[in-house]
Amino acid sequence: MKKCIAVLSVLAVIAVIAVFQKQYVILDKIYKKDIDYLHISEVKDNYIEKMYYFSNLSQLDISYSEINSQTISQLFQIPNLNDILFIHSSVDFSGAESHSPEIIHFALCDIANLKGLADCSSLIQLEISETTIEDKLVITDDTAFHQKYSLKDSSDFAYLDNLETLGIYNTQIEDISGFMEMDSLKTLTVSQGYISEENIKTLKKNDITVIQESEE
Repeated sequence: MKKCIAVLSVLAVIAVIAVFQKQYVILDKIYKKDIDYLHISEVKDNYIEKMYYFSNLSQLDISYSEINSQTISQLFQIPNLNDILFIHSSVDFSGAESHSPEIIHFALCDIANLKGLADCSSLIQLEISETTIEDKLVITDDTAFHQKYSLKDSSDFAYLDNLETLGIYNTQIEDISGFMEMDSLKTLTVSQGYISEENIKTLKKNDITVIQESEE
């Protein structure tokens, strides 16, 4: 997944904070205007509101957290936040509002109410890797060493009319009907997964380019 392996510029100011129940005071010791990238873990419900004052924060990684609808609403109010990566987290988008980052990535997550992003006009890129979406994108084979994912119902994607780029990784794509209804989708990247030639041709007729990437 491109976001996960990207090398950040050495000039970027990086702060890595593990957030636990009694460690919120850490934020008060940071000069907030200097922070443009932040990685936080185990986020608590009343924590995100403190981040509104990180006026230059553009990239945020969140891991091992339960993000409810109220927290999503607070996240999307961070003024210049442009890029969010969720890792090993559960995320409920029912509280999403019109202002949102341009790019959202998921790795090893559980997503609820994806169509809650429908009103987020700023969102143009979505990357999904080894992630479930309720009963629509599910784990079909779970072993001690490997999990297989399958997109059985893409209907929630139909609500994301502003999305231009969609990446789905390590997943077998069985249903494309939702993609066909997306007004702005230009590119679908399928990496280390599967999509049939028939579905590729159908998407191409709808002016959607499919890029297939395999593990080297």
